[in-house]
Amino acid sequence: MTRAASSFIKSRGTATRVDASKQELERMLRRYGAQSFHVSHDFATRQASVTFVLPDDPKHPAAMIPVRLDIETTRVAKAMFARESWRGFTPTQLEQAERVAWRNLLLWVDAAMSAASIGLQTMTEAFFAHTVVGAAGERMLDVVGAYQGTLGAGVQRLLTSNAELAD
Repeated sequence: MTRAASSFIKSRGTATRVDASKQELERMLRRYGAQSFHVSHDFATRQASVTFVLPDDPKHPAAMIPVRLDIETTRVAKAMFARESWRGFTPTQLEQAERVAWRNLLLWVDAAMSAASIGLQTMTEAFFAHTVVGAAGERMLDVVGAYQGTLGAGVQRLLTSNAELAD
């Protein structure tokens, strides 16, 4: 099934280099009291992971929240260029998709942290699905997904709907 390209993708035309977005993300995390920041890349699969640990409440002593955010450049490329296989993308398209992915990650983290800093939510609430809860680096969404068969019907439908969107 081929999906039509989305009519609106935030930062679709960004020229901001990936390393500039990473640097800006690191500065922002420091500003909000993060104790660590790490980026890893799997060049073969065009995936990256950003991990950081930050306080639940940046203004007061609080529990530290470990977070892992994954970036799949090919998913972004599929959304931008409406192709099913990453092999169908030009190097230029994949580079643009990577810039867009990092820019959107930065904007999302900034919005979530800004909301937490004014009390609209806690950092835990902002990053709940991406909070690392397992010794193997599992995120809350991974753990919940593993229990899908034992969860209530409403939660199962929600997880199934989200999995279909990801395909």
